[in-house]
Amino acid sequence: MFGAQSGWTEERTERARRLWFTGHSAQQVANSLGGGITRNAVIGKMNRIGAIKLKKERKPYKPKVVRIPAEVREVVELEPRAPRPPREALPPEPQRPDKLVSFEDLTEKTCRFIYGDVRDPDHGFCPCERVAGSSYCAGHHGKCFTAPAVRTRSKEPGAVFNRFGRGRLRDEVLA
Repeated sequence: MFGAQSGWTEERTERARRLWFTGHSAQQVANSLGGGITRNAVIGKMNRIGAIKLKKERKPYKPKVVRIPAEVREVVELEPRAPRPPREALPPEPQRPDKLVSFEDLTEKTCRFIYGDVRDPDHGFCPCERVAGSSYCAGHHGKCFTAPAVRTRSKEPGAVFNRFGRGRLRDEVLA
């Protein structure tokens, strides 16, 4: 309704406000006012004049604080972790072969590693045989995938793990 005369005059606004505060719905107010006023126009007008609040204010989140009595608190010193075993060396990445495999010539056993940009005419796939359970040969599998970090926890009874670190507690712990 840009440039057009709005259907809201001061009299209509006051009448809509009286109807709204007497408990009429937005549709009932719109029907009572007539003249092209819709339910959504009534809701918008009531929001703009402050008769309704569409946005609720939320209280900020406050975590509960639990106090641990001193007689219950126990500090457990843990032994240092054993060093991780060294990772197996990855096979070297194969050199770019002179002859690449085209998309049409791919087989079930061909490595899916792409050399070059697929938009360039000289791109192609690695001709090596792929490893079982992977889409790539041994060299490209090591390049394309890394093992996820392993996280282990001690199975010893009495070992303490908390958000403040291993082997210590503080007076206040978030619940």
